[in-house]
Amino acid sequence: MSEKFLTEGGWASLKTQTTLIKPKIIKNAVEKINQIEKSFNKHLIKIGFPEMEFLKPVGSGTWYEKDIESNPDKVYGDIDYNIMYPVLKDEQKSERENELNTLKIYNAELLSFLKSEKFDFIDLEESEQASKPTSVKLILKVETEEGEGWVQIDFIPTHEKYKDWTVFRYTPVYGVKGFVLGNLYSTFGDMFDISIQGRGVRAKFTADDKIVSYAKRKDVEDRLVTSNPDKFMHEIARFVWEKSTDQPYKESDSLKKWKGLDKSNPTIEDLCAGIKAIADTLSQLDNFGTVIKYKSKKQFIDELIEAYTSKMQNTIDSKKFDKAESEQAINAAEKTKALAREYIEKVTDLLK
Repeated sequence: MSEKFLTEGGWASLKTQTTLIKPKIIKNAVEKINQIEKSFNKHLIKIGFPEMEFLKPVGSGTWYEKDIESNPDKVYGDIDYNIMYPVLKDEQKSERENELNTLKIYNAELLSFLKSEKFDFIDLEESEQASKPTSVKLILKVETEEGEGWVQIDFIPTHEKYKDWTVFRYTPVYGVKGFVLGNLYSTFGDMFDISIQGRGVRAKFTADDKIVSYAKRKDVEDRLVTSNPDKFMHEIARFVWEKSTDQPYKESDSLKKWKGLDKSNPTIEDLCAGIKAIADTLSQLDNFGTVIKYKSKKQFIDELIEAYTSKMQNTIDSKKFDKAESEQAINAAEKTKALAREYIEKVTDLLK
């Protein structure tokens, strides 16, 4: 899977736009995904392949079971489902090449299997059109006592070494769409040319050990900085510090006291507090460090807010909303845009 934060929508198929994705809809979708997992793993064993693990809904649907009890009429934007793939190893290839090749092999095998099994709740033609070699989107039929409809299931891949991190990273603020927190993670990473996505916190290096933009693909080495949900902000601060100076690392009091993010219920307030605590740590260095692009904590925070605002504005202006044709889809699009505007203001206030 290409690095990305979760976006909201389920817009690959027009037939899904009239379905209001409520908690019981996700419950029914999970039941059907469990059927697919059980049958597909039997098939994998038969052909001599390691099994997959279909973990759980992430993103907005993380708390569907809680919402069944406390907020049964809640409407979600889409259904993102975390899937753990094995890694088929070829010693001649890099770790990332093996991960991507495994995704392609397993996704092709899954779509072929679905074609042969002919599950009556899968629209295979639309699923194939929506999917790519490294990412599967299933167009799936759901039935509840409230009626039936079609939903889009986006598979979010992970592997064993990233399993705990991926679930943590793609758990949004409760009751808030995933792109709000996701955009803040992404923007914060961009400030230091690192990636904070599903495969952990990562950085890319040239042959002479210099950090380059994570978007660079040629002649670079991709390294894991951390995939520890409990310590990731401390380890980012140490990583940036040690790439910036020979001075002994010294955490700010604010970072020492930072309580971290609750893995099961993160908040935008806690993440903003962690970002400010890292800025406090790095502000102890002259000129904010020698390889950092910012000369002061204020410049760092100001440019982060500007970049986050731009990223959220891109969500507001997204062309995907032009596909909204049904009343439900149009209303969902307007709510998403309003949410983006709300959190531009909130994050600005929290970071200032």
